[in-house]
Order: sequence, then C-alpha cells, then structure tokens
Amino acid sequence: MLGLIMDRPLLISSLLKYAAAIYGEQEIVSRAVSGEIHRYTYRAADARVRRMARALTGLGVEQGDRIATLAWNDHRHTNCTLQRLVWARCAIR
Repeated sequence: MLGLIMDRPLLISSLLKYAAAIYGEQEIVSRAVSGEIHRYTYRAADARVRRMARALTGLGVEQGDRIATLAWNDHRHTNCTLQRLVWARCAIR
C-alpha cells in the first residue's frame, strides 16, 4: 500500500480491534424489541465476536461458505454480523 494515506486496509475487523484497544471500556448500548436495554463494552464485543468466529472454524465453515442469520436488530444480530466479517477476513488470532 505504498503511496497511499493508510498503511493497512480499512476492514471492519481492524476497526473493532482498534475500538477494543483504545475504547475498550466504552459501552455499546442497544434496546431489544421487548424494551430491555443491553449494555456491553467494545472489549467484550471484540472477545465475543472472535470466540464466535473460532467456533465457526471449528464447525468446518470455510472461507467462501455462505452464512445466514435470522435475528432481531439488537446486540445479538450485531455480534453475528461482526463475527462473519471478522471471520471472513481471517482476523482471528
């Protein structure tokens, strides 16, 4: 990436890793359809997303396979979406 402004590609996995490192204790707040409010930190989200990504690998899901979710738009759906993006870029270390 010589000659470009950034020294690495702008990936969701990189953004989540950065948020966990710099803003780890900052809360992510979401409201469920039932009205329940769920709070967790960027550090917790990063750990959960990477754990889910490793579980997919353990189940034999390979890069290029299609993965679908059916969920309300809440913290669980966000975790699933981020997990797929992190896993797809092989950012699980």
